[in-house]
Amino acid sequence: MQTALDSPKVYQLARELAEYTGESVPEVVARALREQLAREKERPQKASALAKQLLEIGSECASLSVLDNRTPDWGSIDPRENRGGKGS
Repeated sequence: MQTALDSPKVYQLARELAEYTGESVPEVVARALREQLAREKERPQKASALAKQLLEIGSECASLSVLDNRTPDWGSIDPRENRGGKGS
């Protein structure tokens, strides 16, 4: 079976990391794979938890009482139109 370590670039990276950590190349590769796998397994849970939290915030906001139900009178959003400010 051919592995990624058969690639000179991959083996060089693994060897360099092994030199920094004092581990063997197989130990470095196994640890890197375990850590990446753990991050990947955690990713969907984080996204799901965030989506749930955002839905809860939305529900809470929707249930709040309306204190002022007047529609805003914002007028034009064109800054060239001077509505009621100084100099009008």
